[in-house]
Amino acid sequence: MNNTDLNGRLILEAQMIMEEARRAFNNEAWNLVVRRSQEVVELSLKGLLKLMAVESPKSLFEKYICRVRTAHQPLKAPEGRKVCRNATTP
Repeated sequence: MNNTDLNGRLILEAQMIMEEARRAFNNEAWNLVVRRSQEVVELSLKGLLKLMAVESPKSLFEKYICRVRTAHQPLKAPEGRKVCRNATTP
């Protein structure tokens, strides 16, 4: 699968999920509307970035999330596992 196929698949998925969001909106299922809309934005943005040959590094995202979690309220992880790579668990 090349980048063009992947971009098309991501955009197609975003369109399908947008239809789900519309149905949820019509049914007044607000929690689903929000979730599905977030998915649409994520997939659309990912497809656009890939189309522009910009890789979205997961490591930067993980570092940001870890920083936010440890600064506010660290999550408890199962024994022997860390929530984030560089975070300590209480």
